[in-house]
Amino acid sequence: MIFLSLCTDCHKKSSNPKRGLVSKPILHSAYNSRAQIDLIDMQSQSINSYRFIMNYQDHLTKFVILKPLKTKRAEEIAYNLMEIYTTFGAPAILHSDNGRAFVNSVINELHTMWGDVKIVHGKPRHSQSQGSIERANRDVEDMLATWMAETKSTDWPSGLKFIQFRKNRAFHSGIGRSPYEAMFGCPARLGVASIGLPVDEISSLKSEEDIECILKSIKDEGAEENVPCTSNLEQLTSDLELVDQRKQNILDARQSSAHNLEKQALKMVKTSNRKYDELNVGTTVRLSIPDVDRARGSPRNVLAVVTEVKDDLYKLCTESGFLKHMYTRSEINPCKANLLDLSTVLKSAGQAEKPLSLREAATVNSISGAQGYTRCQCKTKCKTNTCACRSASRICNSKCHGSLHCENKNK
Repeated sequence: MIFLSLCTDCHKKSSNPKRGLVSKPILHSAYNSRAQIDLIDMQSQSINSYRFIMNYQDHLTKFVILKPLKTKRAEEIAYNLMEIYTTFGAPAILHSDNGRAFVNSVINELHTMWGDVKIVHGKPRHSQSQGSIERANRDVEDMLATWMAETKSTDWPSGLKFIQFRKNRAFHSGIGRSPYEAMFGCPARLGVASIGLPVDEISSLKSEEDIECILKSIKDEGAEENVPCTSNLEQLTSDLELVDQRKQNILDARQSSAHNLEKQALKMVKTSNRKYDELNVGTTVRLSIPDVDRARGSPRNVLAVVTEVKDDLYKLCTESGFLKHMYTRSEINPCKANLLDLSTVLKSAGQAEKPLSLREAATVNSISGAQGYTRCQCKTKCKTNTCACRSASRICNSKCHGSLHCENKNK
C-alpha cells in the first residue's frame, strides 16, 4: 500500500470518487443572463414523428419552456429557440451538458437565422451547473406521466404545454416562489376564477357585463357590511400606474429570487466544505481528464501542484506549465503523498510559453499523443476534405452529423 501511495503512474490511472456536491455555484442577478437547454429522449414513445423534448430554462427565474422535437438536428433546435427569443429575448450565455460542439452548432444556426443575435456558449462540462436542468427534466417526466394517466392519452406532445404551465406555476424552493411569479411579478391566473369572484357565480358568466354586475354587487355589499375587498380584486387606476406597478413587482420578484439563490448557494458551499478538507499550497493533487480530452490508452488523471488558493478556487501547475483555469475543491483529489516538488514544478513552468488547457496538459503528459476523439458536423455528405474526419483519414462515427447521410463510413 505504501508503494501504491508513492507511485506516480498509479495515481495517474486511478479512478476518482464521483462528485455529488457543488462548491462554487453559478449565480446570476438578471433575467436572460444564462439559459440552460437539455433534451429528454422519448424515442421509445415516439408519436407523430416526435421523439425528443427540448427543455429550455432561464437560470434566474427557473422558468421553463418545453418543445417537442422530431430530431436532434441543430436546425430544428435553433428554429424552436428562435420562437422563444423573439418573445422573451435572447440570453447572453447558452449552456448545455450535451457538449460544446452541440451548443456551437445551435448558436451558428441561430446566427444564420437572425444575424443580430449574439450568444456565447457556457463552459464545457461545467461542474457548477447544480443539476438544475436535470432536476427540471425529472419533474417534467413525472408530471408528464401523471398527465398521460389522468387523460388516458399517449399523445405527450399535446400535453407539453399543460406540463409547462404546471411546472412554472408550482412553488420552487430555490427562488422562494413559482417561476411564473419570478418571471411576471404576479401569480399565474386561470381566467375569471383568479379575480376573486364567488365560485358559484363563475359558471353563469357569459360576457364582460356579467362580470361588472357581480363586481358591483360585491362592492355594494362590502360598503353596507364594511367588509374589506379581497386581495385579488384590482382597483381601476390609470394604465400608466398599472404598468409601473407591474414593472416594480417583476423587479422585486427577480431580486428576491436572486437573493434566495444566493442563500441556497451558501448552503451548498457549507455542505461541500463539511465534506472536503481545505488543501494547502504545495499539495500534489490529481485532476480527472474527461474522455473527450484524452487519447485511448492515456492516463485518466494529470498530476499537479496547488500554487495558489483564492476565493475557494485552486490554481494548479503541472510539470509542463500552469493550467489556464482555477478549479474548485470538488474537482481535484489530493494524493496521499507530495509526489511533485513545488519549487521544481514552478521552475519548469517558468519555461513554458503560455498556460495550458487541460487537454493540452493531457497531451503533453501522454505517450499516445493528442486525444483521438474526432467528430464532424458536415451537411454535404462528407464528400471532400473539408470534413474533419476525412481530412484526418478517419471514417465518421455515430457521433458525427446527426442522422444525415454520409459517404465517409465505408472506405
